[in-house]
Amino acid sequence: MFKNLSYLAGFIVGILLVVVFYAVLCLIAKKKGKSQDGEVNQYDERQLLARGRAAQMGFCVTVLYMFCVGIVKPDVSQDLLMYFGGCLGLAAFAITCIIKDAYFPVSSRPAVMILVLIAGAVVNLLFGITHWSSVEAIYRLNLYVGIMLVVILLVLVGKVIYEKIGVREEEE
Repeated sequence: MFKNLSYLAGFIVGILLVVVFYAVLCLIAKKKGKSQDGEVNQYDERQLLARGRAAQMGFCVTVLYMFCVGIVKPDVSQDLLMYFGGCLGLAAFAITCIIKDAYFPVSSRPAVMILVLIAGAVVNLLFGITHWSSVEAIYRLNLYVGIMLVVILLVLVGKVIYEKIGVREEEE
C-alpha cells in the first residue's frame, strides 16, 4: 500500500492535518452556534427524522450501486468503484437532506457551507483534471468527488433561491 517511507509520512501528516482542521472547525462552529441565551442551535425533531431517512436513502443507494457493480463487474479499479459508490451514497444523503430542509440546524445560514462546497469542488476538480491521465486510476476519484460536490452545491443554491423567492411571494 505504501510505496516508501516518505509517502507514509506524508499520508500520516495529511491525516493529522485533517483532524486538526476538523477540530478547529468544530470549535468555531461551537462558538458561532450559540445563541444569545447560551443554547446551541440544534436540529428539531422533524429535521432529525428527515436526516435519519436520508441516511437510509444514502445507504440503500450505496448498497444498490455495489450490488450492480458486483453483477456487471466492469474492467475498472475496484477501489475506484467502491469509493465512487460511497460518493453516490453521500450525495444521495446530502441531496435528500437539502430537499427535506434538514441540512442545516434551525436558524443557521447556508453561506459558510456554500463557500466550503465551492472550495472543495474547485480543489477536487482541479486535482482530478490535472491527474486524469495518471497511471493509477484512484487519482480520478478527485474528479468524481468534485462533480459530486458541484451537484450538491447546485441543489443547495437552488433550494436557497427557491426559499428566498417563496419568502418574497409571502411578503407581497
